[in-house]
Amino acid sequence: MLATAKKYNLTFEAMELPITLKRSTPMWYHIGLHDCNIQWNSSWFVCHWKRHGVVTVGDLQDYINSDVPVGHEIRCNCDCVRCTNMKCDGCPNPVNCYKAAVKLLDLLPEIWDLRIPGNDQRLSE
Repeated sequence: MLATAKKYNLTFEAMELPITLKRSTPMWYHIGLHDCNIQWNSSWFVCHWKRHGVVTVGDLQDYINSDVPVGHEIRCNCDCVRCTNMKCDGCPNPVNCYKAAVKLLDLLPEIWDLRIPGNDQRLSE
């Protein structure tokens, strides 16, 4: 079925999507990122998956929205509690990992992006 859709250049389009569907959609090989040239096996994406537990769009959104502690510095050798814990979990550079996560969410089409005001209210009941 997917091969036929690709053969005829068909894509998935929706006017509105429920918030539960947006949050539970797997981030890796996301249906909305079909035109992007993404290296899914890059070190940052592997880190998100293995060390930060990111599987869905909602997981990635939660990771980006997590609280930044007092004393956090935007540098590779930040010694705040959050960065220290991430390094102990095996993350080589929490600051760059965060930046890669934001870039990945920036690639999502508007219909899938949870950060756009009002996008999280559509059909949420």
